[in-house]
Amino acid sequence: MQKIKKHIPAVLATCSLLLALLSFFFFERGALGAAEETYFSAVKERIKHELSVSQEEIERITALVAQNTNTQFSDLRQTTKYPYYIYQNGRLIFWSDYRFIPDYEAIHKISQTQLVSFDQSKYLVSRRQFTRPNARIDVVSVINLYRHYKNENNYLQSGYNTTLFTVDPELISTNFGPAYQNVLDNQNRFLFSIIPPKFDSYHNQTAPVNTITWGILAAVLFGIYIIQWVITLSKKKRYEMAFLLLMMYLVFLRAGMLYFGIPFLFSENDLFNPKFYASSPIAPSLGDFLLNCLVCFILALYVADFYFRSKAYLFLVNISKKVQPVL
Repeated sequence: MQKIKKHIPAVLATCSLLLALLSFFFFERGALGAAEETYFSAVKERIKHELSVSQEEIERITALVAQNTNTQFSDLRQTTKYPYYIYQNGRLIFWSDYRFIPDYEAIHKISQTQLVSFDQSKYLVSRRQFTRPNARIDVVSVINLYRHYKNENNYLQSGYNTTLFTVDPELISTNFGPAYQNVLDNQNRFLFSIIPPKFDSYHNQTAPVNTITWGILAAVLFGIYIIQWVITLSKKKRYEMAFLLLMMYLVFLRAGMLYFGIPFLFSENDLFNPKFYASSPIAPSLGDFLLNCLVCFILALYVADFYFRSKAYLFLVNISKKVQPVL
């Protein structure tokens, strides 16, 4: 019974691996790859959240302007996350951000939030309008998607909004794409479509999420099984075999993590974002570099613990004793 219990993690790991293979070749065949699925899902969620913030701000500003007949610049200033602009009869009377002023002709017909391009820059523009005697008031709020600077320097760099895109897409377009590429607002109205970034060729781009999830479970269970064997072999003083087993598992584990882009695949943390640090395929991010260092540290710690009790050390000691008289 004890022998059977000892192999339970290996049996469960094998079952998980088989489920991963079945999921990939049969259950989820043709499904969207995990890398693209998580990328689209995260971007869409962030867009909807930021739109909610923008909508709350524009409603608040519109109510303030509607109640206040005074159009003095200082009276219209409010603290907001996104820049807003106020036009009276098509003339700009307030702007919260001087770095970008939307052209009124480009936004005065907008009835719902939509993507608008301004000199290669792309913004989500929302507009509210109301009338007064002899005056038409437009309140406009914009969310930066992509900002282009004609003259770049160390402080002004063209690029996508990192709050929305942790990894830059290849393109955002006002044309409809496949359903999974289309970004909708909170009322399920089309905003724009995304062409995802091109992932490195050494990263898997086809394995669906469920396949990778079963694979992770298999890796964890195999890890438990390997640790059991390392402990058993160490007790039997077969340190070299235990070290080789541990090293092979950790190397294959890191190779699999790098191939499938884990953990960045499930958590778009800047620490594992290849956008900020990508020294090589084996260290595509700072977090991956630290994990590689952790693997080396674990192996070095085990070697330091068993080396002076290993057969290799005793062999070298005996050799040195035999060689000393000759020298």
